[in-house]
Amino acid sequence: MTAAPDDYAETVSFRDTIRTIPQLIGRVGLGQAPETPDGKPLDAAVPYAVIYGSRTDESTDRFAAAAWRRRPSWIVHGVGATELAAVAALGWIDDRLRPGPFRRGITIPVPGRRTSPVARLERPGNAEDDAAEPSVWSAIAVYGFESDPA
Repeated sequence: MTAAPDDYAETVSFRDTIRTIPQLIGRVGLGQAPETPDGKPLDAAVPYAVIYGSRTDESTDRFAAAAWRRRPSWIVHGVGATELAAVAALGWIDDRLRPGPFRRGITIPVPGRRTSPVARLERPGNAEDDAAEPSVWSAIAVYGFESDPA
C-alpha cells in the first residue's frame, strides 16, 4: 500500500499512525481495502481499516504567500464482517488518535510541518455494504487536524 505522489505528507503520516495499531498491522488501506500478497481484498472476518481523503482546505498567511496552512481531513472506515467488529476496529483507531480518558487528540508528526492535535470531526454512523459478497460493515468517522509550515 503506497500513497499517490500527489498525496500530502499529512496523509502519509496519518496513515502510518493508524498502521501502528497492533490489531491493524498489515490491515490498513488507503482509498481501497487492503489486499493480500496475491492482490485480493482482505477477508473482513478479521477487521481492517480504509482511509479515504476527504478534503484539504488551504489558506495562505497574507504576509508570507508561499506558506500555506492546510486543514486535511480523512474519512476512516473500520471494516468488519459484523457491525460489532467494525465498531471495534474504529474503536482501536479512535483510541490511538484520541487516547482516553479525556479523548484529547495526539499530534501526528509531519516532516517540515507543525501540526495541531487530531480531532474527530464527525461520527456519521455505521453502514452495511451488501453489494460485497459476503457483506461487510463499516463504522465511519471523520478526523482532521491543522498543518502549518515549520
